[in-house]
Amino acid sequence: MRQILSVAVLMAAGALAARGQNKGVLLEDLTWVQAEKVLAADAVIVIPIGAAAKEHGPHLRLKNDFILAEYLKRRVLAASN
Repeated sequence: MRQILSVAVLMAAGALAARGQNKGVLLEDLTWVQAEKVLAADAVIVIPIGAAAKEHGPHLRLKNDFILAEYLKRRVLAASN
């Protein structure tokens, strides 16, 4: 069975930007109370999805899709700040 992992990346200009902090926020690092404060109606949310165990042939690791999703997540976060 293929496992799909999803990680939410939040890029909002809302409350955090108003305080002069980074605009990009990883929801996975927040509590629900903190997330509620930064999730505005105009917030843009990016959800990278990559299989943690998917066969691509003998030359790639099973978590290749997950590695790519994590890389792109970090790039989007860096570009938003």
